[in-house]
Amino acid sequence: MFPRENLQALKGSTPEQAADFKISLHGTSIWWTQMDEGHELENMLQGRTGNEKWMARLQRVEVAA
Repeated sequence: MFPRENLQALKGSTPEQAADFKISLHGTSIWWTQMDEGHELENMLQGRTGNEKWMARLQRVEVAA
């Protein structure tokens, strides 16, 4: 489980939008239909929840906390 705020694809989403997702046929990715965004599960399991710029921002927030 990932906090919605940590997933770049869900930036600015409502709980309802985040709850509206589909898992790919082979179970390798998640697609949020209302956001028209998705993530590969392999990346998420490795802690990559966005592009490099997004991940750098998350690291800065974690260090500041």
